[in-house]
Amino acid sequence: MKVDTESLKEMMILINEASGGKVQFEDISKIENGDELDFYGIEDLVSADEILKCIIDNDKVSILFPGEDDYFSFRVAEFISQSAECKNIYIDNNSIIHTSNLAIQLVDPVSEMAHLACYRWEQLCITTDSGIKLQLKYYSLPVAVYASVKNTYEARELGPLTSLTLIEADFSKCKGQKNEQAALDLVSSYLFELASSHDIVFSKTSFIHEEDEIHPEKSNKSLDLKFKQLEVCNDGIHLYLAASQVNDPSLRFFSFYKVLEYFAPIVLNLEVHDELRKKLDSHHSLKPNGQFINEILQISKSFDVRRNDRDQIKSLLLTCVDLIGLNQELPNSLQKLLSYDTDKKQKDRYARDLAECICSTRNQVAHAKANYQTTGTECPSNELEKLTHFIEMAASETIRWYNRLPDHQRVSMPIT
Repeated sequence: MKVDTESLKEMMILINEASGGKVQFEDISKIENGDELDFYGIEDLVSADEILKCIIDNDKVSILFPGEDDYFSFRVAEFISQSAECKNIYIDNNSIIHTSNLAIQLVDPVSEMAHLACYRWEQLCITTDSGIKLQLKYYSLPVAVYASVKNTYEARELGPLTSLTLIEADFSKCKGQKNEQAALDLVSSYLFELASSHDIVFSKTSFIHEEDEIHPEKSNKSLDLKFKQLEVCNDGIHLYLAASQVNDPSLRFFSFYKVLEYFAPIVLNLEVHDELRKKLDSHHSLKPNGQFINEILQISKSFDVRRNDRDQIKSLLLTCVDLIGLNQELPNSLQKLLSYDTDKKQKDRYARDLAECICSTRNQVAHAKANYQTTGTECPSNELEKLTHFIEMAASETIRWYNRLPDHQRVSMPIT
Protein backbone atom coordinates (compact mmCIF):
# COMPACT_ATOMS: atom_id res chain seq x y z
CA MET A 1 0.00 0.00 0.00
CA LYS A 2 1.58 3.25 -1.17
CA VAL A 3 1.23 6.10 1.32
CA ASP A 4 1.95 9.80 0.77
CA THR A 5 2.19 12.64 3.27
CA GLU A 6 -1.23 14.02 2.36
CA SER A 7 -3.10 10.77 3.09
CA LEU A 8 -1.15 10.34 6.32
CA LYS A 9 -1.88 13.93 7.33
CA GLU A 10 -5.59 13.43 6.57
CA MET A 11 -5.83 10.38 8.83
CA MET A 12 -3.87 12.00 11.65
CA ILE A 13 -6.25 14.95 11.58
CA LEU A 14 -9.20 12.55 11.52
CA ILE A 15 -7.94 10.69 14.61
CA ASN A 16 -7.29 13.97 16.39
CA GLU A 17 -10.83 15.18 15.72
CA ALA A 18 -12.47 11.81 16.46
CA SER A 19 -10.73 11.60 19.84
CA GLY A 20 -11.67 15.13 20.78
CA GLY A 21 -8.09 16.33 20.51
CA LYS A 22 -6.94 14.04 23.32
CA VAL A 23 -4.12 12.21 21.50
CA GLN A 24 -0.52 13.18 20.81
CA PHE A 25 1.80 11.94 18.09
CA GLU A 26 5.50 11.16 18.47
CA ASP A 27 8.02 13.24 16.51
CA ILE A 28 9.88 10.25 15.08
CA SER A 29 12.29 12.49 13.17
CA LYS A 30 14.26 13.05 16.37
CA ILE A 31 15.33 9.42 16.36
CA GLU A 32 17.75 10.12 13.53
CA ASN A 33 19.44 12.93 15.50
CA GLY A 34 19.64 10.93 18.73
CA ASP A 35 17.53 13.52 20.52
CA GLU A 36 15.04 12.74 23.25
CA LEU A 37 11.66 11.88 21.80
CA ASP A 38 8.85 14.35 22.24
CA PHE A 39 5.14 14.20 21.70
CA TYR A 40 3.39 16.93 19.82
CA GLY A 41 -0.14 17.99 19.12
CA ILE A 42 -1.55 17.63 15.67
CA GLU A 43 -0.85 21.24 14.67
CA ASP A 44 2.91 20.81 15.16
CA LEU A 45 3.15 17.60 13.12
CA VAL A 46 0.93 18.07 10.10
CA SER A 47 2.56 21.41 9.31
CA ALA A 48 5.98 19.78 8.95
CA ASP A 49 6.26 17.56 5.86
CA GLU A 50 9.72 16.37 6.87
CA ILE A 51 8.26 14.77 9.99
CA LEU A 52 5.51 13.09 7.99
CA LYS A 53 8.05 11.79 5.47
CA CYS A 54 10.16 10.45 8.30
CA ILE A 55 7.15 8.64 9.74
CA ILE A 56 6.49 7.04 6.35
CA ASP A 57 10.15 6.09 5.87
CA ASN A 58 10.29 4.45 9.30
CA ASP A 59 6.85 2.84 8.78
CA LYS A 60 5.75 3.76 12.29
CA VAL A 61 3.03 6.02 13.64
CA SER A 62 3.34 6.37 17.41
CA ILE A 63 0.40 7.72 19.40
CA LEU A 64 0.07 8.63 23.06
CA PHE A 65 -3.50 8.17 24.33
CA PRO A 66 -4.75 9.74 27.56
CA GLY A 67 -4.26 7.38 30.48
CA GLU A 68 -1.43 5.45 28.78
CA ASP A 69 2.10 5.46 30.22
CA ASP A 70 3.78 5.01 26.86
CA TYR A 71 3.08 5.48 23.18
CA PHE A 72 1.59 2.76 21.00
CA SER A 73 3.02 2.20 17.53
CA PHE A 74 1.16 1.25 14.38
CA ARG A 75 2.61 0.45 11.00
CA VAL A 76 1.64 3.25 8.63
CA ALA A 77 -0.65 1.13 6.43
CA GLU A 78 -2.38 -0.33 9.50
CA PHE A 79 -2.80 3.14 10.99
CA ILE A 80 -4.42 4.46 7.82
CA SER A 81 -6.78 1.49 7.40
CA GLN A 82 -7.87 1.58 11.06
CA SER A 83 -8.18 5.37 11.02
CA ALA A 84 -10.61 5.12 8.12
CA GLU A 85 -12.86 3.04 10.41
CA CYS A 86 -13.01 5.88 12.95
CA LYS A 87 -15.27 8.14 10.88
CA ASN A 88 -18.54 6.65 12.09
CA ILE A 89 -18.26 4.84 15.43
CA TYR A 90 -21.27 3.88 17.51
CA ILE A 91 -22.21 1.26 20.08
CA ASP A 92 -25.41 -0.80 19.80
CA ASN A 93 -27.79 -2.11 22.47
CA ASN A 94 -25.72 -5.29 22.80
CA SER A 95 -22.56 -3.29 23.67
CA ILE A 96 -20.97 -4.11 20.32
CA ILE A 97 -18.95 -1.27 18.83
CA HIS A 98 -19.58 -0.68 15.13
CA THR A 99 -17.68 1.08 12.38
CA SER A 100 -18.24 0.92 8.63
CA ASN A 101 -16.65 -2.53 8.28
CA LEU A 102 -15.97 -3.70 11.83
CA ALA A 103 -18.01 -5.07 14.72
CA ILE A 104 -16.06 -5.20 17.98
CA GLN A 105 -17.08 -7.00 21.17
CA LEU A 106 -15.15 -6.36 24.37
CA VAL A 107 -14.49 -9.55 26.34
CA ASP A 108 -12.97 -10.77 29.59
CA PRO A 109 -11.06 -14.07 29.87
CA VAL A 110 -12.84 -16.54 32.18
CA SER A 111 -10.96 -19.84 31.94
CA GLU A 112 -7.23 -20.38 32.37
CA MET A 113 -6.97 -21.27 28.69
CA ALA A 114 -8.56 -17.94 27.82
CA HIS A 115 -5.96 -16.07 29.84
CA LEU A 116 -3.24 -18.03 28.09
CA ALA A 117 -4.84 -17.41 24.69
CA CYS A 118 -4.46 -13.67 25.21
CA TYR A 119 -0.74 -14.26 24.69
CA ARG A 120 -1.38 -16.29 21.52
CA TRP A 121 -4.11 -14.08 20.09
CA GLU A 122 -2.78 -14.28 16.52
CA GLN A 123 -3.65 -18.02 16.45
CA LEU A 124 -7.32 -17.40 17.16
CA CYS A 125 -8.31 -16.18 13.70
CA ILE A 126 -11.27 -17.78 11.88
CA THR A 127 -12.65 -16.73 8.49
CA THR A 128 -16.21 -17.68 7.54
CA ASP A 129 -17.28 -18.96 4.13
CA SER A 130 -18.71 -15.52 3.37
CA GLY A 131 -15.34 -13.86 3.96
CA ILE A 132 -15.89 -12.41 7.45
CA LYS A 133 -12.71 -12.54 9.53
CA LEU A 134 -13.02 -13.01 13.29
CA GLN A 135 -10.09 -12.73 15.64
CA LEU A 136 -9.09 -11.95 19.19
CA LYS A 137 -7.12 -8.72 19.57
CA TYR A 138 -5.63 -6.74 22.41
CA TYR A 139 -5.78 -3.35 20.73
CA SER A 140 -8.01 -1.44 18.33
CA LEU A 141 -7.62 2.13 17.18
CA PRO A 142 -11.40 2.69 16.74
CA VAL A 143 -12.07 1.38 20.26
CA ALA A 144 -9.25 3.47 21.71
CA VAL A 145 -10.67 6.58 20.03
CA TYR A 146 -14.17 5.80 21.31
CA ALA A 147 -12.86 5.11 24.83
CA SER A 148 -10.87 8.37 24.79
CA VAL A 149 -13.93 10.41 23.88
CA LYS A 150 -16.20 8.70 26.42
CA ASN A 151 -13.55 8.45 29.17
CA THR A 152 -14.69 4.85 29.67
CA TYR A 153 -11.23 3.63 30.61
CA GLU A 154 -10.81 5.80 33.70
CA ALA A 155 -12.62 3.36 36.05
CA ARG A 156 -9.61 1.02 35.86
CA GLU A 157 -6.98 3.74 35.78
CA LEU A 158 -5.67 2.24 32.56
CA GLY A 159 -5.48 3.65 29.08
CA PRO A 160 -7.96 2.92 26.30
CA LEU A 161 -5.59 0.48 24.60
CA THR A 162 -3.97 -1.46 27.46
CA SER A 163 -7.20 -2.07 29.38
CA LEU A 164 -9.05 -3.96 26.67
CA THR A 165 -9.33 -7.42 25.15
CA LEU A 166 -11.70 -7.68 22.22
CA ILE A 167 -13.14 -9.78 19.42
CA GLU A 168 -13.11 -8.10 16.04
CA ALA A 169 -15.36 -9.16 13.16
CA ASP A 170 -14.10 -7.68 9.90
CA PHE A 171 -16.82 -7.45 7.24
CA SER A 172 -14.65 -5.62 4.67
CA LYS A 173 -14.42 -8.70 2.42
CA CYS A 174 -17.87 -10.04 3.22
CA LYS A 175 -20.14 -11.06 0.37
CA GLY A 176 -23.25 -10.04 2.29
CA GLN A 177 -24.55 -7.04 4.20
CA LYS A 178 -23.21 -6.08 7.63
CA ASN A 179 -25.88 -5.60 10.29
CA GLU A 180 -26.14 -5.63 14.07
CA GLN A 181 -27.87 -9.00 14.36
CA ALA A 182 -25.36 -10.70 12.06
CA ALA A 183 -22.53 -9.24 14.14
CA LEU A 184 -24.07 -10.47 17.41
CA ASP A 185 -24.62 -13.98 16.02
CA LEU A 186 -21.10 -14.20 14.60
CA VAL A 187 -19.51 -13.13 17.87
CA SER A 188 -21.60 -15.72 19.73
CA SER A 189 -20.64 -18.45 17.25
CA TYR A 190 -16.97 -17.51 17.57
CA LEU A 191 -17.12 -17.57 21.37
CA PHE A 192 -18.85 -20.96 21.21
CA GLU A 193 -16.14 -22.39 18.97
CA LEU A 194 -13.37 -21.19 21.28
CA ALA A 195 -15.13 -22.49 24.38
CA SER A 196 -16.27 -25.86 23.03
CA SER A 197 -13.07 -26.76 21.14
CA HIS A 198 -10.38 -25.67 23.61
CA ASP A 199 -12.07 -24.43 26.82
CA ILE A 200 -11.09 -20.88 25.81
CA VAL A 201 -13.95 -19.20 27.63
CA PHE A 202 -14.48 -15.46 27.32
CA SER A 203 -17.38 -13.49 28.73
CA LYS A 204 -18.88 -10.54 26.90
CA THR A 205 -18.30 -7.31 28.75
CA SER A 206 -18.36 -3.54 28.47
CA PHE A 207 -15.54 -1.10 29.14
CA ILE A 208 -15.63 -1.54 32.92
CA HIS A 209 -14.44 -4.91 34.21
CA GLU A 210 -12.43 -6.35 37.08
CA GLU A 211 -8.72 -7.07 37.14
CA ASP A 212 -7.55 -10.51 36.08
CA GLU A 213 -6.29 -12.79 38.84
CA ILE A 214 -4.84 -15.63 36.77
CA HIS A 215 -1.23 -15.24 35.61
CA PRO A 216 -0.81 -16.82 32.14
CA GLU A 217 2.98 -16.48 32.23
CA LYS A 218 3.04 -19.07 35.05
CA SER A 219 0.80 -21.56 33.28
CA ASN A 220 2.26 -24.90 32.22
CA LYS A 221 -0.44 -25.41 29.58
CA SER A 222 0.45 -25.23 25.90
CA LEU A 223 -1.76 -24.15 23.03
CA ASP A 224 -2.26 -26.24 19.90
CA LEU A 225 -5.29 -24.56 18.41
CA LYS A 226 -7.41 -26.03 15.64
CA PHE A 227 -11.01 -25.07 14.98
CA LYS A 228 -14.02 -26.39 13.15
CA GLN A 229 -16.13 -24.28 10.83
CA LEU A 230 -18.21 -21.73 12.74
CA GLU A 231 -21.62 -23.03 13.72
CA VAL A 232 -24.78 -21.17 12.81
CA CYS A 233 -25.86 -19.28 15.92
CA ASN A 234 -28.98 -20.62 17.64
CA ASP A 235 -30.61 -20.34 21.06
CA GLY A 236 -28.63 -23.36 22.25
CA ILE A 237 -25.39 -21.47 21.68
CA HIS A 238 -26.63 -18.56 23.80
CA LEU A 239 -27.48 -21.01 26.61
CA TYR A 240 -24.08 -22.70 26.25
CA LEU A 241 -22.19 -19.41 26.46
CA ALA A 242 -24.16 -18.35 29.53
CA ALA A 243 -23.40 -21.70 31.19
CA SER A 244 -19.68 -21.55 30.37
CA GLN A 245 -19.35 -18.36 32.43
CA VAL A 246 -20.82 -19.88 35.63
CA ASN A 247 -18.28 -20.89 38.26
CA ASP A 248 -20.41 -22.32 41.07
CA PRO A 249 -20.32 -26.17 40.60
CA SER A 250 -24.04 -26.80 41.14
CA LEU A 251 -25.21 -23.84 39.09
CA ARG A 252 -22.75 -24.68 36.32
CA PHE A 253 -24.20 -28.22 36.13
CA PHE A 254 -27.74 -26.83 36.06
CA SER A 255 -26.84 -24.26 33.39
CA PHE A 256 -25.36 -26.81 31.00
CA TYR A 257 -28.29 -29.13 31.68
CA LYS A 258 -30.55 -26.40 30.28
CA VAL A 259 -28.81 -26.79 26.89
CA LEU A 260 -29.80 -30.48 26.83
CA GLU A 261 -33.25 -29.59 28.14
CA TYR A 262 -33.72 -27.13 25.26
CA PHE A 263 -32.91 -29.66 22.52
CA ALA A 264 -34.46 -32.80 24.08
CA PRO A 265 -38.06 -32.08 22.94
CA ILE A 266 -36.78 -31.48 19.41
CA VAL A 267 -35.24 -34.95 19.36
CA LEU A 268 -38.48 -36.55 20.52
CA ASN A 269 -40.52 -34.53 18.03
CA LEU A 270 -38.33 -35.82 15.20
CA GLU A 271 -39.09 -39.39 16.27
CA VAL A 272 -42.82 -38.60 16.38
CA HIS A 273 -42.70 -36.97 12.97
CA ASP A 274 -40.81 -39.92 11.51
CA GLU A 275 -43.40 -42.44 12.76
CA LEU A 276 -46.28 -40.27 11.56
CA ARG A 277 -44.68 -39.86 8.14
CA LYS A 278 -44.37 -43.63 7.84
CA LYS A 279 -48.06 -43.95 8.59
CA LEU A 280 -49.00 -41.21 6.14
CA ASP A 281 -46.84 -42.84 3.46
CA SER A 282 -48.94 -46.02 3.54
CA HIS A 283 -51.53 -46.61 0.83
CA HIS A 284 -54.29 -46.46 3.50
CA SER A 285 -53.79 -42.69 3.72
CA LEU A 286 -55.45 -42.34 0.31
CA LYS A 287 -58.76 -43.51 1.81
CA PRO A 288 -58.43 -43.02 5.57
CA ASN A 289 -61.06 -44.78 7.67
CA GLY A 290 -61.76 -44.69 11.40
CA GLN A 291 -59.13 -47.31 12.19
CA PHE A 292 -56.47 -45.34 10.30
CA ILE A 293 -57.28 -42.17 12.29
CA ASN A 294 -57.18 -44.12 15.56
CA GLU A 295 -53.76 -45.54 14.68
CA ILE A 296 -52.43 -42.02 14.12
CA LEU A 297 -53.78 -41.00 17.53
CA GLN A 298 -52.18 -44.07 19.09
CA ILE A 299 -48.80 -43.11 17.65
CA SER A 300 -49.15 -39.63 19.08
CA LYS A 301 -50.25 -40.91 22.50
CA SER A 302 -47.41 -43.45 22.65
CA PHE A 303 -44.91 -40.60 22.42
CA ASP A 304 -46.81 -38.47 24.94
CA VAL A 305 -45.92 -41.08 27.56
CA ARG A 306 -42.24 -40.40 26.83
CA ARG A 307 -42.53 -36.63 27.29
CA ASN A 308 -40.78 -36.74 30.63
CA ASP A 309 -37.30 -35.53 31.47
CA ARG A 310 -35.61 -38.91 31.73
CA ASP A 311 -36.91 -40.37 28.46
CA GLN A 312 -36.25 -37.16 26.54
CA ILE A 313 -32.67 -36.89 27.83
CA LYS A 314 -32.17 -40.58 27.05
CA SER A 315 -33.29 -40.05 23.44
CA LEU A 316 -30.99 -37.06 23.15
CA LEU A 317 -27.98 -39.02 24.42
CA LEU A 318 -28.62 -41.83 21.94
CA THR A 319 -29.36 -39.53 18.99
CA CYS A 320 -27.09 -36.48 19.30
CA VAL A 321 -24.08 -37.57 21.34
CA ASP A 322 -21.13 -39.89 20.78
CA LEU A 323 -22.04 -41.71 23.97
CA ILE A 324 -19.33 -44.36 23.65
CA GLY A 325 -16.64 -41.80 22.89
CA LEU A 326 -17.64 -39.63 25.85
CA ASN A 327 -17.90 -42.55 28.28
CA GLN A 328 -14.41 -41.86 29.65
CA GLU A 329 -15.40 -38.27 30.46
CA LEU A 330 -17.94 -39.48 33.02
CA PRO A 331 -17.26 -39.99 36.75
CA ASN A 332 -15.78 -43.40 37.43
CA SER A 333 -18.98 -44.61 39.09
CA LEU A 334 -20.95 -44.00 35.87
CA GLN A 335 -18.49 -45.38 33.32
CA LYS A 336 -19.30 -48.69 31.60
CA LEU A 337 -17.20 -51.09 29.57
CA LEU A 338 -18.82 -50.39 26.23
CA SER A 339 -17.60 -50.29 22.64
CA TYR A 340 -19.08 -49.29 19.31
CA ASP A 341 -20.09 -52.91 18.61
CA THR A 342 -22.00 -53.22 21.91
CA ASP A 343 -25.55 -54.41 21.19
CA LYS A 344 -28.37 -51.85 20.99
CA LYS A 345 -30.20 -53.08 24.11
CA GLN A 346 -27.11 -52.62 26.31
CA LYS A 347 -26.52 -49.12 24.93
CA ASP A 348 -30.18 -48.34 25.54
CA ARG A 349 -29.94 -49.43 29.20
CA TYR A 350 -26.74 -47.42 29.61
CA ALA A 351 -28.38 -44.27 28.20
CA ARG A 352 -31.44 -44.84 30.42
CA ASP A 353 -29.36 -45.16 33.60
CA LEU A 354 -27.24 -42.16 32.68
CA ALA A 355 -30.33 -40.07 31.91
CA GLU A 356 -31.81 -41.11 35.27
CA CYS A 357 -28.68 -39.93 37.07
CA ILE A 358 -28.56 -36.63 35.15
CA CYS A 359 -32.23 -35.85 35.72
CA SER A 360 -32.28 -36.78 39.40
CA THR A 361 -29.13 -34.70 39.96
CA ARG A 362 -30.79 -31.84 38.15
CA ASN A 363 -33.84 -32.12 40.43
CA GLN A 364 -31.61 -32.22 43.51
CA VAL A 365 -29.84 -29.02 42.39
CA ALA A 366 -33.03 -27.25 41.30
CA HIS A 367 -35.00 -28.14 44.44
CA ALA A 368 -32.17 -27.85 46.95
CA LYS A 369 -33.89 -27.72 50.33
CA ALA A 370 -33.81 -29.58 53.63
CA ASN A 371 -36.85 -31.78 52.92
CA TYR A 372 -35.77 -32.91 49.43
CA GLN A 373 -36.09 -36.68 49.14
CA THR A 374 -33.19 -38.25 47.23
CA THR A 375 -33.79 -41.18 44.89
CA GLY A 376 -30.38 -42.78 45.28
CA THR A 377 -29.51 -42.20 41.62
CA GLU A 378 -28.07 -38.69 42.09
CA CYS A 379 -24.43 -38.02 41.27
CA PRO A 380 -22.24 -37.84 44.42
CA SER A 381 -21.18 -34.27 45.19
CA ASN A 382 -17.49 -35.15 44.84
CA GLU A 383 -18.12 -36.29 41.25
CA LEU A 384 -20.42 -33.46 40.19
CA GLU A 385 -17.63 -31.52 38.46
CA LYS A 386 -16.79 -34.54 36.28
CA LEU A 387 -20.44 -35.08 35.37
CA THR A 388 -20.77 -31.38 34.53
CA HIS A 389 -17.80 -31.67 32.17
CA PHE A 390 -19.53 -34.59 30.43
CA ILE A 391 -22.74 -32.58 30.05
CA GLU A 392 -20.76 -29.62 28.72
CA MET A 393 -19.27 -31.82 25.98
CA ALA A 394 -22.64 -33.45 25.29
CA ALA A 395 -24.18 -29.99 24.93
CA SER A 396 -21.49 -29.00 22.42
CA GLU A 397 -22.10 -32.13 20.33
CA THR A 398 -25.88 -31.59 20.49
CA ILE A 399 -25.59 -28.03 19.17
CA ARG A 400 -23.52 -29.26 16.23
CA TRP A 401 -25.98 -32.14 15.63
CA TYR A 402 -28.88 -29.70 15.51
CA ASN A 403 -27.12 -27.50 12.96
CA ARG A 404 -26.60 -30.50 10.67
CA LEU A 405 -30.34 -31.11 10.47
CA PRO A 406 -32.06 -30.11 7.23
CA ASP A 407 -33.96 -26.84 7.44
CA HIS A 408 -37.41 -28.45 7.61
CA GLN A 409 -36.40 -30.37 10.76
CA ARG A 410 -34.84 -27.42 12.62
CA VAL A 411 -37.57 -26.17 14.89
CA SER A 412 -36.85 -23.43 17.44
CA MET A 413 -38.15 -24.08 20.94
CA PRO A 414 -38.99 -21.41 23.53
CA ILE A 415 -36.31 -20.99 26.20
CA THR A 416 -37.72 -21.69 29.66
